[in-house]
Amino acid sequence: MNLSRRLAFFTLSGGPLPGLRCFCLGLALAVAPGAMPAGASPLSSPSTSVFCSVEGNSFFQATDCEFGGSPAIPSSALASVTLAPVPHVLATATTPATGSLGAGASATALYFFEVTGPTEGELVPILMDIYLLTESSFEANAIARIIINTTSGIFQGIEACSNGTCDETTISETIPFRVRAGSTRDSITLFAQAQAFVTRFGTETALAVADPYIYVDPTFPNAHLYNVVVSPGVGNAPATSSPSSVPEPTTLWLVGTGLGLIRCRRRWPS
Repeated sequence: MNLSRRLAFFTLSGGPLPGLRCFCLGLALAVAPGAMPAGASPLSSPSTSVFCSVEGNSFFQATDCEFGGSPAIPSSALASVTLAPVPHVLATATTPATGSLGAGASATALYFFEVTGPTEGELVPILMDIYLLTESSFEANAIARIIINTTSGIFQGIEACSNGTCDETTISETIPFRVRAGSTRDSITLFAQAQAFVTRFGTETALAVADPYIYVDPTFPNAHLYNVVVSPGVGNAPATSSPSSVPEPTTLWLVGTGLGLIRCRRRWPS
């Protein structure tokens, strides 16, 4: 599939979730500042927001929410944002045939990055490893997005979905772009949404994950002079990071469609 077909402008709304007419990209400050490399410019703190809706009950939190999954409330939703050591968002929803209104979840994270080096304002080639995963049963859907917004004029959205409205359900690739060294307003937004609607035929499940890794293009002649710095408290782990960096919560059993537990983080060879 041509990469240009995957890089499109789009609004950030992922469609209605159960119990909520439409999901807005509300970002709540959630992560305490952490240490930054010496000599790096100060970057704004990250912002995160999660939402869970189960059988008409809705919950907004900063970094994680989980509700339902009991005999009294058979449907369940889980959303989480993890910023370190590897930034990623995940959302899951499960609704059995005995459910009433269904379940939905979403997770959003916004953080900033800066390319530091000897020549401020120089356009530096950057690579980003993208991993987007969406899986769902017939009467459910999932969306995962990564949005890049830079002061060099780049505004790109990469999206995967399970409902047939975009090209692919899973994207695992590296994309190139250029950013200006010294800019502190370049940002990455991660978004994951899962919705499971009620049917009388079986359990409906959905899963969405968005996971990036950003670095200076090693083929750039001056690559060794430049570094990528991210918002305080956010990680930017390389390909050698542990697969355990994406959690496998023991409470998250997506039964009925064989989705299983959340997959481990995948990376590409350097």
